[in-house]
Amino acid sequence: MKTMSRAELSAEKGLVTSHERLMAITEEIERLKKENMRAWANVEVGRVRTREIRNNVKKLLSEQEESLKLLVMISQREVAVGKE
Repeated sequence: MKTMSRAELSAEKGLVTSHERLMAITEEIERLKKENMRAWANVEVGRVRTREIRNNVKKLLSEQEESLKLLVMISQREVAVGKE
């Protein structure tokens, strides 16, 4: 059985260490990808919610405008009736 020289052992150890570092980096990249996907999902949920709120506000403002128009018409009738 051939024994390895110190240089060969050192090189092999360096490869193992490099491989371990590469694996750790790869794991970190995968973790960051998952975190990034969760963040984008949250952004999309926020966009949908903002759109829903915007639509609700538009609807409420439209209803409020109609109510104000109705109040103006009622008050104008009351004024007209009072002048008779």
